[in-house]
Amino acid sequence: MTQENKKRINIYIPNELYIKVTQSNESITDAITHSLELYFSNNQDFKLLNQLERISDLKEQINSLQNQIEVKDKQLMTRDIEVRDLTENLKGQILTIHNLTTKQLPEPKKRWWRIW
Repeated sequence: MTQENKKRINIYIPNELYIKVTQSNESITDAITHSLELYFSNNQDFKLLNQLERISDLKEQINSLQNQIEVKDKQLMTRDIEVRDLTENLKGQILTIHNLTTKQLPEPKKRWWRIW
């Protein structure tokens, strides 16, 4: 790369790293460039790994919610049956009460002395 495509930076690094870089055959510029490239490539891998973990967690949550929905559906079906049974029972009671209230009472017997 030409000087025009590069940016000068000043950094502080731990002494141990500086000694390792100076003892290697690489220049400090090359070591920092390789380190930054490695950092950003790993950072993308790390983001991908986090996304995969997040997807896995979301799938587990979805499964849990679906199970809860199934339980609620069963409960609703049970309640519907109970309501239907109670409605039928109530209709029967209303019919019985109606029949009892509208049932004609027998005419009172004529008293024998009122015949004349």
